[in-house]
Amino acid sequence: MSSTRKPKPKKKRAKAGRPPIKVSEDDIRQIEARAGHGVPEERIAHILGMSPRTFRDKKAKDERISAALEKGQAVADAAMSQTLYNAAMGKRIHVACTGCGQIVDHVQAPNMTALIWWEKTRMGRKETNRQEHAIDPTSSPSFTLTLGRDVEHD
Repeated sequence: MSSTRKPKPKKKRAKAGRPPIKVSEDDIRQIEARAGHGVPEERIAHILGMSPRTFRDKKAKDERISAALEKGQAVADAAMSQTLYNAAMGKRIHVACTGCGQIVDHVQAPNMTALIWWEKTRMGRKETNRQEHAIDPTSSPSFTLTLGRDVEHD
């Protein structure tokens, strides 16, 4: 007589750890908007309720996240470039005079620091403080060296 036992059904175990975080389309829109305002990725992760490490892992696996970050950052860069350009160029604005009501042109002078920065970063300008000196090898330098002090004697 052989005893045939039926194997015991395995119990399904609950998975350990937190439930997986899913990135929704609303999250993708929020990532793009926050990146467009210059918010760093670490802050965006916290806003979405995940750790920066989890956010980096999700970004590596989900192309939508990295695309939203790139698009948002491009929007922020464009806005900053426009603001910097306007500051560098100066601008003419029309202001209504409070006393007489006439429209008066007001000119804001160009921001020289912004101009120089723009030239260095966008136009490749380099600043050097190098001074070149030419020395004539055929002439000998002359100098006088006086030690001590002059004393008058009677």
